[in-house]
Amino acid sequence: MQNKLPFNLKDFDRELIISEIPLFSGLSARARKIIKNRSEIREFKKGEIIYKEGSPPSGLYSLILGRVEIYTEDQFGAKTTLEYLHRGKYFGMISLLTNEPHSVTARAINDCSLLFIKKEDFDFILKKIPALAIDLSQTLSRRLKRKDVHRKTIFESTAISVFSSYSQAGKTLYALNVALSLAKETHKSVIILDIAPKDKYHSLPAKLEVTNPRVFDLVPGSSDSSRNIRDFIAKNRFGIDLICFKYQPDDESCVRTLVDILSQLVNDYHYLVLDLPTSMDRGILSILNQSDIIQVLSSPAEQDLAQTHELVEKLKNRFNFNPDKIKIIINEYKFSGLTHEEQIEILDSGVFATLPKIDFSAPDRLVLDEPECEYSKAVRRIARTLGDCLVGLGLWVLPYRGIKSNRRRKNTH
Repeated sequence: MQNKLPFNLKDFDRELIISEIPLFSGLSARARKIIKNRSEIREFKKGEIIYKEGSPPSGLYSLILGRVEIYTEDQFGAKTTLEYLHRGKYFGMISLLTNEPHSVTARAINDCSLLFIKKEDFDFILKKIPALAIDLSQTLSRRLKRKDVHRKTIFESTAISVFSSYSQAGKTLYALNVALSLAKETHKSVIILDIAPKDKYHSLPAKLEVTNPRVFDLVPGSSDSSRNIRDFIAKNRFGIDLICFKYQPDDESCVRTLVDILSQLVNDYHYLVLDLPTSMDRGILSILNQSDIIQVLSSPAEQDLAQTHELVEKLKNRFNFNPDKIKIIINEYKFSGLTHEEQIEILDSGVFATLPKIDFSAPDRLVLDEPECEYSKAVRRIARTLGDCLVGLGLWVLPYRGIKSNRRRKNTH
């Protein structure tokens, strides 16, 4: 079943969309018009099945926005991922050309928009555009001969949003250090996105010794928004890339542009760390929903824990976020007389990790400048967990034990 996205891509010029899809970009204007008249845009929400293994040929799909996972399942339900598809990729073609059932399942990893051509329209297009038929037949022959869909080296990206329900939670400092640690621990490509409202200051460039970075304006009509996103990537000597964005809260077109950019960046980076502003406008919610992991920072103070509890409950119950991707991190920069058990009781949830207190004079890049301090060690453990490279480490995540007490909790509702 299809669902509406927070923006309506159907309002955009479909001829322009078709001209930007590599499969069709080299065709004549007349040929692209035939495709426009015989195609439609379909939208799928995150986690939705586009088609299942064993189902009859449905049509040709080409990805405009979002990501798609291609996988198979054995008779016991064990899943084997074959490929991750990004913007511009097309799929469903083999079943169309062989008239055999789909040999794989296609699932939307996040909210997706696809150009879809039904089977009967696809047959019509091939008759009207012989050059396209020849190209597709040659592609099919190469795929069947080399079976390269099964030999493909899988490259998957993880989008990690760092968020807090209030300011001064140590969010940006943590986002910077976890990005640096991911690069160091996994030896994979990492980019950090500094996302701020138009009237706010970007603090990450100074922390990475980047002077006068170009800021990508997500607001419609901005001259920046029509430029190549790679021109805005700031390199530095610390091994991670940086992009600064400014946006207008509650402007859905800003979200559409950012989701489009994320769809491009996942082709180049293993980890995308998003330093998000502390607001709950629709744009931020949409970005959180596109993330694979949401790390929510809180101090151990009772009021902050209660506020974090309300935020997490709102994400889970009102907006139907998957609880498994929400990770609470306690930053001990504030004094608290609460025990860990009392903190968990207020949160009514497990604590993913704890960040030890640091001095106000501590350097910004702690994991590099003071690697043996307790804060750096904690961030390093988090990065190893995110990167699936934990070796010889003991249990350090506090589970939720369902503790009950008569202790009165304030501001929890």
